[in-house]
Amino acid sequence: MTPLTTFSPLFTSIVITFIATIFLLATPVNPLGSPSTFAVTDNTPTVCGIVASESTQRIQCIQDGENITVLPNISFQAISGGHNFFCGLRSDGLSLHCWDTNAAVNSTFRPRRLYHNRTVRLTDIAVGDYQVCAREVNSGLVKCWRGRSSFPSPGVAFRFKTITSGSGFTCGILRSNSQVYCWGEYSVGESIQRQFGNLSMSSLVAGESHVCGLDGNGHLVCKGNNNSGQLNVPSSSAYEFSGLALGANFSCAIRQRNGWVTCWGDKKMVDSETAAISDVSFESIVAGLDFICGLTSRNFSVICWGPGWSNVLNLQSVVPFGMIIPGPCVESSCGTCGMYPNSESLCDGSGNICKSCQIELPLSVPLPPVAQAPSPDQHTVSSPTKTINKLSLIFIIVGSVGAFAGICAVVYCLWAGVYRLLHNRIYSSEEPTIAAADMANNGSVLPSLRTFSIRRQGSQTLGRQRSGSSYSSRTDKTEILFTLRTCCCYQQLLIGE
Repeated sequence: MTPLTTFSPLFTSIVITFIATIFLLATPVNPLGSPSTFAVTDNTPTVCGIVASESTQRIQCIQDGENITVLPNISFQAISGGHNFFCGLRSDGLSLHCWDTNAAVNSTFRPRRLYHNRTVRLTDIAVGDYQVCAREVNSGLVKCWRGRSSFPSPGVAFRFKTITSGSGFTCGILRSNSQVYCWGEYSVGESIQRQFGNLSMSSLVAGESHVCGLDGNGHLVCKGNNNSGQLNVPSSSAYEFSGLALGANFSCAIRQRNGWVTCWGDKKMVDSETAAISDVSFESIVAGLDFICGLTSRNFSVICWGPGWSNVLNLQSVVPFGMIIPGPCVESSCGTCGMYPNSESLCDGSGNICKSCQIELPLSVPLPPVAQAPSPDQHTVSSPTKTINKLSLIFIIVGSVGAFAGICAVVYCLWAGVYRLLHNRIYSSEEPTIAAADMANNGSVLPSLRTFSIRRQGSQTLGRQRSGSSYSSRTDKTEILFTLRTCCCYQQLLIGE
């Protein structure tokens, strides 16, 4: 068996494994059910967000047209809202605070700290109507607080990738098998879990009594209560949606092609969507029971609409508190999906805001242009360019595969050269008499090296053509040089140079 035929199956296996790994790494790093940088509460309609372009990523709220101050000297990474309160996770992930929105005292909400730890960081803060849950970053364990009674936490046997909370229940995606597990005070969660069955999921977002998310193939799936058609997902392709928000009897999603929002379910909600947000692109959306708010791509302002929003802020759809950051400010560098334009300005020099990764299929379909934001001097930030993001991802994948194949080719060539050298020396030492006789009769004849991969047929002939140690040395060098030259051409062919 020749070196090439021995190496080919291994080489093919390595390349296939490498390509699969690249695609797994490029799948969405941030799941859709993660907390947002702005939130709403239902009982007393309140909108809160983490402000942009300030040294402290503080929380600002609007209630009945009034600005409400929330711990102005503390930075937060994410917030989530429920029935009459909302919670925020501090930037270091070591503390969790909540505020009741029923009454503001001296233009501020009174905070209550639910969690503080010096070493164990939290993420995925998920507020339902009355309960609060969050996931430990390293272990995947979930802790829960509040609720109408004492809301239960899942046992230590359950480790989660992400969690989301609805009305009296919380669901999560298990680390072990990517299946859905739900728990809570009522049987709603159990029913939703049964409907998902063994389906593998990559993201989840909960409404009052239903849950939607992307399955392992990027298709949108909804389970739970369907009394208003909120489970009737519109026809779509894989990875067409990049964001979800669910209310009492409706579901909404952002189309990744253009950032436009599509809603289904309650007719009043669908009608209000058409009237309020025609041709507006959004980065993310959150929902109350009967209204929804979105962070615009144009300038990171917040727009709210829906039947439950009609008597709020004197019918104004734009919430008047300036720009909200589209994601948490982090100190680490962003991955292959890059960072938001003007990220340093949005974080005021305290970090970067990374874009979430999302592969949209088919990759060959061109995306419509996204509206560009006004210049920074007008206190706005340009919107993300998803087409460039997508092309960059393709080039990274193709280039990585080509580079990896080239490295493997060089390693193989070196291995094949050493193999040939050792084989020739051993063969020469075993038959010195035959080689000397052939030299005397036939003279010195150089073998014709037409290929470095096919040797078996002419192995004995090549052995007889050798003329002692000095000639064997020259032949070895010629063969190794030919092998390396051939491999260089093969490597250039692989990487396209």
